[in-house]
Amino acid sequence: MPTTGFAHHRCIATYASWSSREIFLDRFLELNAEEKEGLDLDLAIVVITDLQKTYTEISESPMNGTRSPAPFQGRSAEECFKLLQEFAKNTGSEIDVEIFAILDERSREDDTVCIVKASKRTGEIKTVRGALRQTDMSLVNLWVGNLNIEECSYELVD
Repeated sequence: MPTTGFAHHRCIATYASWSSREIFLDRFLELNAEEKEGLDLDLAIVVITDLQKTYTEISESPMNGTRSPAPFQGRSAEECFKLLQEFAKNTGSEIDVEIFAILDERSREDDTVCIVKASKRTGEIKTVRGALRQTDMSLVNLWVGNLNIEECSYELVD
């Protein structure tokens, strides 16, 4: 997708180091794109796989070159929040670090993600498990205020 000046890209922190990570990330992006079909909304996800890279574009499938070590592996939501703040400051990446999702080992097992809403001002952090394929919509709705974090919790969607 083209580079944009929009500074509120949704951030996805990946900390899984699976051998088939690229395939899973492609599936994740494709599922989220399918959820937006017919809505005239673009996907607004940035998948962070390398803390040395500056991210100014939305992630696209196929996710080539994601073989770097998983920078968030073994970290809590709080640790990911701190790391993302440092990362955005140091690289100038255009991401929103207060609303993000974490793809972890459980994501691959049950098609859920850890959705995080954090506050730089208060340091408060809330998390819920959300549906993998609705990640982008959940993050966007959190950002615009249409949902609170509790409303993003996982519900089986056919």
